[in-house]
Amino acid sequence: MIGSASIGAGIASAAHLSLLGPAGMRELGEALRARLRYLSERLDAIDGVSTRRLWGWPFKELVVDFSASGRTIDQINRALLERGIFGGRSLEPDFSELADCALYSVTELHTREDLDRLGATLEEIV
Repeated sequence: MIGSASIGAGIASAAHLSLLGPAGMRELGEALRARLRYLSERLDAIDGVSTRRLWGWPFKELVVDFSASGRTIDQINRALLERGIFGGRSLEPDFSELADCALYSVTELHTREDLDRLGATLEEIV
């Protein structure tokens, strides 16, 4: 069943995409991939943290493996939240083989400073 919130979100999405146009969508996609690559490299530089590419380069989501950190996803997310950062979604409920992994996402709203803050905070935590 579709409610008024879903309809409103659809209208907002359509308006946003029409304002971007084809060139704007390409630029947005390229910017998201650049942010994701930057975040991946930033997190891979942290001891106990690695990013996993399950297939090629994803669009805007990244699997982050904390198995070598000695901390659980819940511990990491609680510590991040105490510092005002919303952590990644644990993948364990859906993929038992990714028990120590979390899914992180970047958007056009995330700045390089945001990504650096996440990296620096994870360095403190793990």
